[in-house]
Amino acid sequence: MKKRLLACLLTLCLTLGLVTMLGIGASAADAVAEVVVGETTTPVLTINDALNTAIVSEDGTIKLLSDIEVGGLALDGDYTLDLNGKKITVTAPLTLSVGLVTITDSSEAKTGSIVAGDTAAITLTGGSLVVKGGTIHSKGTFAIQNRERGILYLTGSPAITTGSNAAVYVGYPNTLHGAYEGKAFAGKDLRIACGFTIEENTIVAKNATAAQFTPTNYDARNFTILEQEGDLVVAQLANFLWIVIGALLLVTVILVISTISHTVRFKRSMKFYSFSFPALLSALFLITETQTLAVGGAAILCLVSMTICVAVTSSQNKTMKKAKAAKDAADAAAKAEAEAAAKAAEEAKIAAILASKKPVEAAPAEEAAAEEAPVEEAPAEEAVAEEAPVEEAPAEEAVAEESPVE
Repeated sequence: MKKRLLACLLTLCLTLGLVTMLGIGASAADAVAEVVVGETTTPVLTINDALNTAIVSEDGTIKLLSDIEVGGLALDGDYTLDLNGKKITVTAPLTLSVGLVTITDSSEAKTGSIVAGDTAAITLTGGSLVVKGGTIHSKGTFAIQNRERGILYLTGSPAITTGSNAAVYVGYPNTLHGAYEGKAFAGKDLRIACGFTIEENTIVAKNATAAQFTPTNYDARNFTILEQEGDLVVAQLANFLWIVIGALLLVTVILVISTISHTVRFKRSMKFYSFSFPALLSALFLITETQTLAVGGAAILCLVSMTICVAVTSSQNKTMKKAKAAKDAADAAAKAEAEAAAKAAEEAKIAAILASKKPVEAAPAEEAAAEEAPVEEAPAEEAVAEEAPVEEAPAEEAVAEESPVE
């Protein structure tokens, strides 16, 4: 009896050993991931097994070996998820509530990704998520959604993209960091949706710069985002500055209207400026992010408009003065020429009259001088001199005809 029991026990142990060996062989061949803890590497058949192993071991690394599809998976724990160039298709968000999870991609091509459809790829309700590499994408909404007070660290050059408006949603201030362990986020500029109440001195992102993040969902008319002491901080704008902007804009519009009206009168002089002013004016409406830029843009636009308007007006005045001076000079020359011509004509007329009377009166005057006394000669000459200008051409002809008779 004892021999039979011993034989049964030996058979059972041998069977269990064979089953274990077969199981290990199957897991090594069909493993979707492996868990690396120190120098120990353990292949696993499912991602859940990988998570359980990594959580138990602590500070381990889950390295994907093939593409997988998951939905509603909890990432809680302290470990590193190495995408290793593989793809995780998400049908429901991966969630993190406790622990510290680091996502990276050790592949040379950096093709590792976590892709979701109409849901967020990763949702934080607590814990800390460090994204160092890989691509996290959602086609329909936020790629990473921090709904509560979980901490999100972005470092290195991961690609966080979305087919929607913003790639990252931040539900509370002080929960987004643009660096981790001294290494700053160097990826493309991210649009982040602020889900918290915007108040003055609120920290939107810590250890971050304006070149890293573009916050949305805040009242840009009353607030702006500034870099203060290494953080992105909300600053309140003074409402009276909008009055300044309006005044500058009004002056610019007046200058533009004045320019266009001058264009009608001086098409050649103002053709370029009439097109450049509206172009500068339209550029002002592109500046809507912060009031500071709006004030600067309006002031510069107004200054440029005034400078150009003054310069062009001065140039036109000089041109008009030169044209008037040239016209006055031409009019004076024409007037002088006309006066000279009239004077020459008058002199020619007098010369003609004198020339026609001289031959006729010369002979009788000499004869009278010879016959009569010198006393009577003077009155005769004075009479001739006094009557000469008064006599007209018919009278001269009569004298000419009668002189031989005398």
